[in-house]
Amino acid sequence: MAGAMSNVLVMVAVAIIMVSNGVVAETHIVGDKSGWTVPSPATLYSTWAAKQEFAIGDILAFQFAAPHNVAEVTKEGYEACDPGNAEVFAIGPKEITLNTTGPHYFICTFASHCVGGQKLVVTVGSTSDSSDAAPGPSTTASPSPAPSVAPPPPPSDVGSSPPMSVTSTFFSVSFIASIMALLF
Repeated sequence: MAGAMSNVLVMVAVAIIMVSNGVVAETHIVGDKSGWTVPSPATLYSTWAAKQEFAIGDILAFQFAAPHNVAEVTKEGYEACDPGNAEVFAIGPKEITLNTTGPHYFICTFASHCVGGQKLVVTVGSTSDSSDAAPGPSTTASPSPAPSVAPPPPPSDVGSSPPMSVTSTFFSVSFIASIMALLF
C-alpha cells in the first residue's frame, strides 16, 4: 500500500514540475472563429499570429473544408505561394504539432487563395512580432489612392480561450494530487 502511494505521489510531483515548467501544450485555432479561409482583411492571419505565443509541442488547428487545404512550406514557398514538394492536407480540419523552434510557414494551395492572404507564418520559441508576421498578399498592381473610409478593425479574440495560467494549472494539479492522496 505504501509503495503504491509513493508511486502516485512521484507521478503527481512530476506532473506539477512539468506544468510549472510550461510543458503543457496549447492548441491554437488558426484565425479563431474565421477558421482557415481566404481572409478579409488579407492581414487577418498576420494579425492573429502576432497576438499568440507558440512553443514546441503546441498544436495549430486549421479549421477548413474543401476546396481549402493546408501545406507547411519553406520560406521561399511561402513568399511565392508555391508548395513545392510539401505534403498538402486536403481534408480538414487538420491539426499540426509544432516540433521545432523558429519560423513555420503555411499556405493554402488552392487557386489564388494564398495570393489572397490565406497564408500564415508562426515563430516557435518566442512571441510572434510584426517582423515575423505574414505580410499581406503580394500584388503587381500599381498603388491605388488612399481610401476615404477607415479599414475595418482587426478581428477580435472573441471565441478563443486564453491559455490556463501556470498558477491556475498548479492549483488544479495540486487539488487532484490531494484527492488522490486521500484515496490512497
